[in-house]
Amino acid sequence: MWSSSGEAAVLFWLLGIFGAIAWAVGVVIMALTDDMRQTSDRVAQLYGYTVCLISVVVFLISITSLVNSAFKLTDPLHGNVDTLNLGSFEAYKASYASVDQRRPPPDAELRARYEALRSDRIASVTRDAVQAIVVSVVMLIVAVVLFAFHWMWLRRRASLNAAAR
Repeated sequence: MWSSSGEAAVLFWLLGIFGAIAWAVGVVIMALTDDMRQTSDRVAQLYGYTVCLISVVVFLISITSLVNSAFKLTDPLHGNVDTLNLGSFEAYKASYASVDQRRPPPDAELRARYEALRSDRIASVTRDAVQAIVVSVVMLIVAVVLFAFHWMWLRRRASLNAAAR
């Protein structure tokens, strides 16, 4: 799936695209309306709904990353696929033979290599999964707070505008 830096790049581009769309729509609204108060209200609405939409997209991407990282955390030996299978010593021995065509070293040396690679992979995948989970949870919290704040703000503005009419 995506790496954390890949997700950050996708989020960056999505925010940029949504921001550009919001700006363009705001310019069109301002050009089409003569009443400055009406323009101000529409731009504020556009801003609020755009932030809410971006928050939903960030929420969905973060949930996906959280689920993928949780699966990697539960089974770190199969979290990252690589040429050597570290699921068991027998699988490692078979994959070692297919990668290295020379005569394999004795089992004791091969087992020591297996244990070292296995513990390294577990540590590496676990660290990456925990980091991705922390980043996803923080992004989830930020998305929920932004969405809730802007949604309440939009509702409050709508009720004030309705009362003023």
